[in-house]
Order: sequence, then C-alpha cells, then structure tokens
Amino acid sequence: MTGQKGEAEPFTPEPATDDATVHETLADQAVQLGLQHRAAGTTPFGDAHHVYWDQGSARLLSALDVTSPTTSDNVGWRQHLVSAYCDALEAPETGDVEPGS
Repeated sequence: MTGQKGEAEPFTPEPATDDATVHETLADQAVQLGLQHRAAGTTPFGDAHHVYWDQGSARLLSALDVTSPTTSDNVGWRQHLVSAYCDALEAPETGDVEPGS
C-alpha cells in the first residue's frame, strides 16, 4: 500500500465526471483507503483533523486522482470523499468498547 519513502500509492484513476456511480466508486475507495490506513496504523495524509481542515484533504484527493479544481459545483462530493476517508480512519473496531459505554 505504500510507495517509495512511505508515501501512499494512489488508487487506479477514475475519469472526471459528474456520474453518480463514479462518485460512489470514489467514495468506496476513500473508505477502503481509510480502513487500510487505520489497520496499518499509518496516517500518510495526516490525522483526521488535518485531512478535514488542512492540506491533508488535497493530498487525499490527489491520491484518489481527483485533481480538477474545486468549484461550487463539486465541493459537496469532494467533502463527501474526505468525510468517507476520515470516518473510516477513525471508526472504532467492531467489538471495541468506547469510553463511557
């Protein structure tokens, strides 16, 4: 899963399109990437907070081959991809007991 110098390798590029199926495929890839990083104990784009609010989101989107400029028309699904990755990265393992439970 990691390339040279510990950097994450991108998934197979998807064509740039407004097709909902492609968007969901990218979201599924973001989730799988988050789960893989969580299982490996690595955060190549930074912790979830950094990915949500800083340059980590650009690095994540680039790894998913989403490289077109952000516009008002595509910002929603880009945020969806970032959220899907971060939710998977931070999700508790099945069977884990969360504090206060």
